[in-house]
Amino acid sequence: MTSEGDPEFHFMAQVYGAFKHNSMRNVKNCICFDFVCRIFCVKHNKATICLRRSSAAAAIYFRYGMLGCVGDCHLDSQWGSCVLRVQRYSWVLGELGNCTLLEYLDLSSNGFTGEIPDSFRYLNNLQSLLLYDNLLNGEIPGSLFQIPGLESVYLNNNNLSGSIPSNVCDLGQVVYLWLYSNKLSGTIPDSIGNCSKLQELYLNFNGLVGHLPESLNNLENLVYFVANKNNLEGQVTLGSGKCKNLTYLDLSYNSFSGGIPPSLGNCSSLTTLAIIHSNLTGTIPSTFALLDMLSVLDLSENRLSGKIPPELGKCKSLTTLKLYTNQLEGQIPNEMGMLSELEDLELFENRLSGEIPISIWRIPSLKYLIVYTNNLSGELPLEMTELKQLKNISLFNNQFSGVISQSLGINSSLVELEFTNNKFTGEIPPNLCYGKKLRVLNMGFNQIHGHIPSDVGSYSTLWRFILERVMNQRIIYE
Repeated sequence: MTSEGDPEFHFMAQVYGAFKHNSMRNVKNCICFDFVCRIFCVKHNKATICLRRSSAAAAIYFRYGMLGCVGDCHLDSQWGSCVLRVQRYSWVLGELGNCTLLEYLDLSSNGFTGEIPDSFRYLNNLQSLLLYDNLLNGEIPGSLFQIPGLESVYLNNNNLSGSIPSNVCDLGQVVYLWLYSNKLSGTIPDSIGNCSKLQELYLNFNGLVGHLPESLNNLENLVYFVANKNNLEGQVTLGSGKCKNLTYLDLSYNSFSGGIPPSLGNCSSLTTLAIIHSNLTGTIPSTFALLDMLSVLDLSENRLSGKIPPELGKCKSLTTLKLYTNQLEGQIPNEMGMLSELEDLELFENRLSGEIPISIWRIPSLKYLIVYTNNLSGELPLEMTELKQLKNISLFNNQFSGVISQSLGINSSLVELEFTNNKFTGEIPPNLCYGKKLRVLNMGFNQIHGHIPSDVGSYSTLWRFILERVMNQRIIYE
């Protein structure tokens, strides 16, 4: 702990004295407080202010430094963390408007309350403003976006309300705009399209309404656009020829109407496309074949219909394909077997029919094959026993038949095996618990007979084992 005999204490006292006698109203060259690194610099020309809570040094500073309140920090027994009751010091925010040379302001992850001060408009040199993870409320002041060089605005994880300021991009300098996890309402302003330098736009977990503005298509530098968990409506109109840099798009959990625009195929850099539970209708565009960098495609929990386009087999980078809980019909395309990096295939709760193509059972990276509650049929091929990465096979509520390969289970990665309510025959494979990882084994409502493997009851990992009504024949447990 810092004591009065410690040189660090005297340095802190000098800093405190400077603030006490001059007051922050007259301070132009601000102090750098970094609660992670202690007070480590005073900059005379350019200033960085970082108010973070994370170490005992923070407590020492508040006890002996600027605020000088010994009782205002609670330390744990190891002095490894400090919980600052900074709510009573929210006046600090307003005073910072006088630090006119300030370029980088980070007050994140504290407990500041109140509104964002309008005095921040005077921070003419400010480039980065980080106020995330606080308890700030009120509206986002439009005056913030009058700061000529402001590039990074991180206001996420607060209680901010009201609309996104209409002048958010009047100066066109903003590169990073993170507003997620607040209580924002209203529409996304059409002026967002003036942010010609914008790379990251996070609006998720708010209460935004209205349509996606057409002007979003003007953002040719946009890389991340996340707007899930809002109340957006209307059609998705993204995907102009200017979206070449867009790599991550998540519009899930909204109330859109209409279908997926084929123009999204123009966003050739997309690696993640998620529009989950958003009332989408129509078919899956075949233009997705152009997205050869796409790694994650999740269109689950919508009302999509028609067939799975075989062109998806050209998305060679796909590792995750989730189309579950839609109204898709027809057969699973054989071209899906061309997805050599696919790990997670989830097509359950659709109207699919026919057999699972043998090409899918030959994808060596496959870990999750979840296709329950369809009208799929056919026998399971021997190739499934060679998928060493396979963890979950969920086939229940279909029309699969035939004998389950007796070598199934040699696969040491198998965790869940759900074959309930099909037309399987033969005996239960003897090595299902071979890898000692199996947790779920459901084979009820089939026509299986014979003996239950003797080692099934000896594995502590197995927590669900169902053989209900396997047939009129008797199942013997050894």
